[in-house]
Order: sequence, then structure tokens, then C-alpha cells
Amino acid sequence: FERADFPETIRVFDRYFGSSTYSLKDLFKDEQKRVIDVIMAETMQETEERFARLYKNNYPLLCYLSDAQVPLPKVFEHIAEFVQNRGVKKTLQAPSRVNTDTLRAYLDEALRWGVPLDSRGLARDLERVIETKMHAFQVDDENIDRLEELLDLVSLGSEPTFKDVNLGPVQNWFFLWYKSRVASRGGQRLPSSATPAELRFEETVKLLGAQLHVTLPTEEMDGREDRVSEKVSENASENNSEIISEDLNDSKPKKAAGDSALSVHVPIAAQKELSS
Repeated sequence: FERADFPETIRVFDRYFGSSTYSLKDLFKDEQKRVIDVIMAETMQETEERFARLYKNNYPLLCYLSDAQVPLPKVFEHIAEFVQNRGVKKTLQAPSRVNTDTLRAYLDEALRWGVPLDSRGLARDLERVIETKMHAFQVDDENIDRLEELLDLVSLGSEPTFKDVNLGPVQNWFFLWYKSRVASRGGQRLPSSATPAELRFEETVKLLGAQLHVTLPTEEMDGREDRVSEKVSENASENNSEIISEDLNDSKPKKAAGDSALSVHVPIAAQKELSS
């Protein structure tokens, strides 16, 4: 190989591996994809750098054409599509906090220029990122920064590009997490003397619930439920008192079950008192 004697190199391979030959077609699909990604990584990196350079050098012209409502030349339309799709994907794959401002800039630019984005693929990428951030928050569920990052990512679901995002797993997790959180505080959402940090955290929770379309119980609803429960208890108590009073004051014998008069149910405690 060092002598550039490729025929001899192939013969060495034949002697070492035997007469059987294998290719990418003989691998399972997931292995095919892994090998192809390795082979294409350098080529894709070079292509991305060239397209990014063309995109940057001609950016003022592209903006002018867009403002003048002149269709982009096909070659630049394809370059813009590649750069913007890759930009969104790489921003979502950031190892640290995802910069949602940069994401929205790419999305707004693609919309303004009429450049198509890979909505389905990007939606799946966003789902994975949200679930990853969700698991990170579960480890430290008092971390306001992680909660706000989760809110920023979920709010991207309102963008047309991410209309196919499935938030079902996150909605289920959020509902159960919030229910457990309230239960651990004895049914209170906030301590009686909440600090500014606790108020900020609770407000962020409410905003996240709104973005996920998960209805959280409010203090007003809890108060109304308590008042309804108290009223039901009062009515039940009054009804029992009236029945007992009626039975105690009525000296006439009760009619049999077959008679036309309506029979009144007498509580067991009242029956014992009558018999005595």
C-alpha cells in the first residue's frame, strides 16, 4: 500500500480474508448507516464549509433579492436550504444550553426566503432534545435554569416547522411530576411565605403547563371544591336531622310498604332511639 501497488494490496486482502467477499449490502441497515456516516463525514464537512462560505459571501445579495421579492436563483436556493437545515440541526445538538434565539433566526429567515426545511426530521430532533432535557431536569427538579430551558424548547412547538412535534410523553411526565410535587407539599403549591425565587419557579411552571396545554389546578378552583364539599356535608347533615326529627315527632304508626304513602328511610341511630 505504501508503494502504491494497489493490485498487490488487493491480492493480500484476498489471501488474508479468503475467497469470500463482502460489501455494505451484506450488513444490516443500522450497520450500513453507521459505516456510511463514517465514510461521508469528511465529505459532508467539506461540503458544509464550502456552502457556508458561499452563503456568507453572498448573504447581502440574498437578503436584497428577498426584500425585492425576487425569487432566489436555484443554486442559491439549494445552498440556503442546506445551510439553514444544517444550522437548525446543529443548534439543536449543542452540548450545552440550546440557543433558541439562533434557532428562531434560522426559521424566520427560511420563511422569509421561501426556503423549505425538513420539518419532519427537525421535529424528531426537537423531540429527542426535549426528552433529554426533561430527564436532566428530573435529576435536579429545583433547577430554574433547566426548567426555563425546557420552557424555551417546548415553546418552539408553536413554530410551523415543528408542527409535527409529539409532546405527549412530556405532557404525561409534567402532569405526574406536578401532581407529585404538590402532594409532597401537603397540597400546597407554594409555601405560605414564598421567596422571589420560589415565585419565579412557580410562574415558570405555569407557563410550561400552558405551552404543553396541561391544565393546572388553581387556588380558586381548590377553594371552590372545598366550598362544594362543605355544602354537600351540610346538606347531608340537615337532611338526616330532618328525617330523625320527623320520625321522633310522628306518633302515628307507619304504613306498610304496600300502602300508597311514601315510606321514609330512618337512620339506624334513630331507629335505636325510637325503640328505647
